Amino acid sequence: MARVTFSNVKKRYAGERQDTIENFNLEAESGQFLVLVGPSGCGKSTLLRMLAGLEDATEGDILIDGKRVNDVSSKDRNIAMVFQNYALYPHMSVFENIAFGLRLRKLPKAEIQERVVRAARILDIEPFLSKQPRQLSGGQRQRVALGRAIVREPEVFLMDEPLSNLDAKLRVQMREEIGKLYRKLGRTFIYVTHDQIEAMTMGTKIVVMRSGKILQADTPENIYNRPANMFVASFIGSPPINFVHGRIKGDEAKVIFDTRRYGLHIPAEKAGILLDKGYMNKQVVLGVRAEDIVCKASAFAEDEFIGMQYKSTVEMKELLGSDTYLYLHNKEHRLVARVSPRIRFEEGQEVHVGLEGESLLFFDSGTEELLC
Repeated sequence: MARVTFSNVKKRYAGERQDTIENFNLEAESGQFLVLVGPSGCGKSTLLRMLAGLEDATEGDILIDGKRVNDVSSKDRNIAMVFQNYALYPHMSVFENIAFGLRLRKLPKAEIQERVVRAARILDIEPFLSKQPRQLSGGQRQRVALGRAIVREPEVFLMDEPLSNLDAKLRVQMREEIGKLYRKLGRTFIYVTHDQIEAMTMGTKIVVMRSGKILQADTPENIYNRPANMFVASFIGSPPINFVHGRIKGDEAKVIFDTRRYGLHIPAEKAGILLDKGYMNKQVVLGVRAEDIVCKASAFAEDEFIGMQYKSTVEMKELLGSDTYLYLHNKEHRLVARVSPRIRFEEGQEVHVGLEGESLLFFDSGTEELLC
């Protein structure tokens, strides 16, 4: 296992006025599954390519286990990279594709045979060793690409959107396979994706990026439940988090979130934090996840619900099997709620909406940073 460190790394391509990567600092601990996630163009693949030795850093240091590798050739960095497009040789068999790197290193034939068969057994592709890539499905080809990485026995595995060319069912299957591989090998994995579901289900640590910068680096649970800012909150989660703009009003006895049409009571703990931070009579943004919205056909009993409550109308519903999404509108703002498909609501129906108090998030309307 190996620790990977980016220290004040900057990348600017020739002819460009702005940095693709700006003063980037990050450490992937030994044996960690670190996921770099963000929109296209945020610099995550560039970081991976610099770590792999396929791109040069303009400034800063890249270290593997404390050793600076900026000037070390790619083949000597003890890493293996899995690409989005598999990068298999079409004229070679599966065995030859997996063994190719080992032959270049002039390993003994017996050792090559042993390593290839062992990797094929781990990935359940042993029956396909004599076939060519064109005879395999997309998922099988990706397993071959993984096998080519495994046989090198690297300290660090790098994966650049390896599942993006697969259909939805295969992506789920391969997520599970890569997770099993990570647990079995116990090596450091650094994985790049724009898919927040992949990030949440696979990573032990997630790094959310935008415009070459880190917005938050944390566990999946904290990224989801305590997003550092509105961008992270909206990028992670499906459907995206709901945002409602309003103002903090009232007094110490009763603090409300005022949207002009509605005055929603803020639970005591959240209210106390907002008052302590000086947000009385200031604009804020309320964030609420779809699963934290409770919908009922009848009014809530007085002691039934702690949080914000009001009426809304179902504009549209989407039945997804395990969940139903309700698109709600109260003549001022729209929300998306995730409810059980067993609860029957019809389009045009008026419903009573409750927002779970403990799960509400408040953001500064100017900086977009999380307040509480």
